Amino acid sequence: MIFLYLVSAAVADAGYVLLTGSVTGCTGQPVMIEILRTQETGLHPLLVWSGVLNDGDGEFSVSIPAQLGETLLRAAVDAELNGIGVDDPQIVAPISLLVGTQTIQGIELVIEPAPLLVLDPVEEEPLFQTVE
Repeated sequence: MIFLYLVSAAVADAGYVLLTGSVTGCTGQPVMIEILRTQETGLHPLLVWSGVLNDGDGEFSVSIPAQLGETLLRAAVDAELNGIGVDDPQIVAPISLLVGTQTIQGIELVIEPAPLLVLDPVEEEPLFQTVE
């Protein structure tokens, strides 16, 4: 309980910064954005903030926690509402951000269609053979 209070107090003291830019390619669907912090080599990045842009294509403005340092921004249309995955339309690569205490402007989120996963056809043996 005390740990949660300390973490909450630290975030409250740090405040928030404004992140602004534009989003295209989402065909009017909500766009999920995630701010991730990288970790040691071999570990997945940590999710430190997430939010949803509900306005579709156009300009956006959102408040994110300040003083996060070096982070990555991911954005996607999460059609299944199960988190950003490879099968979701999304930006081609995460965007590196240095989050301090100043407004971050001019972020361009271009949502690309999800790649079509094409599997090589497998020739199967017939289940039953005809005997002549």
